[in-house]
Amino acid sequence: MTARSVRQSYLLAAVLVAVVAIWWLLGDDPEARVRQAHAELADLVSRTQDQSDAGLSVLQLRRLEAMFAASLSVSGDADNLVGNYSPQEIVALVVRAHSAFDRVELRFGEITVEFPEEALAVARFSASLDAVETAGDEVSGDAVTETRAVESRMRDIDGEWQFVSFTLTRP
Repeated sequence: MTARSVRQSYLLAAVLVAVVAIWWLLGDDPEARVRQAHAELADLVSRTQDQSDAGLSVLQLRRLEAMFAASLSVSGDADNLVGNYSPQEIVALVVRAHSAFDRVELRFGEITVEFPEEALAVARFSASLDAVETAGDEVSGDAVTETRAVESRMRDIDGEWQFVSFTLTRP
């Protein structure tokens, strides 16, 4: 073995060790995954005014469906949403909202995350929904603004954090 090949081997080994260390340190952070799921949910529910009427792509709809456990419980003071939903019913609600509104913006405030059990995450935050109803030929419809304090619960199901409940209360 030449001196050059030995140096290359050491360099390669050092790079591999660095990659493994970075992966280990930054790898599976449950809190980051829970926060990312909330950000992705807000993004998928939101609709910009210039977004096509076709709405979400099939891949986005599948991703949205995969974010929810087999049964999602919604409770609190959002009377028209209280109940238990399947992932398919949640997707249908989002699709209906996209067709009923020209613009939908869902924003979450500062999220605090706790893990009371190993596979359970509880997130608390404020949520604001701003929307403009579809008005047909008119320039724009009525504006809708709602704000709620939210507690969401997620479970780690087969390695994926999925929403299992939302509790909505007026601030």
